[in-house]
Amino acid sequence: MTKLEEVARAIYERRSKRTGYVWPDDVYPAVRNRCLSDARAAIEALREPSAAMTVGHWTTLEYSGDTRETCHAVWREMIDAILSEGK
Repeated sequence: MTKLEEVARAIYERRSKRTGYVWPDDVYPAVRNRCLSDARAAIEALREPSAAMTVGHWTTLEYSGDTRETCHAVWREMIDAILSEGK
C-alpha cells in the first residue's frame, strides 16, 4: 500500500467508522476514488513546509550544517515522491 493509499484509507475510516467495510476490498469505486482525491489534496497542501515546521526543525538543521532551503527542498521531494507513487 502506498502512502497516498494509507492517507486515503485513514480518511475513509474517519468518515465511515460505523460501516465495518474493509479498505479497499469492500469500498465502492466512487467512494475509494473520492478518498484518494481528498488524500492527494491533503498531501499537496503539505508540500510547502510551514514556519512552525521550519522552526521546529531548525536545531537539527544547525547541527547538521544544512540550510533551511535544503530542508525545504528535501521536504518537497518527499511529498512529490508520495504523490508520484502508483502513477
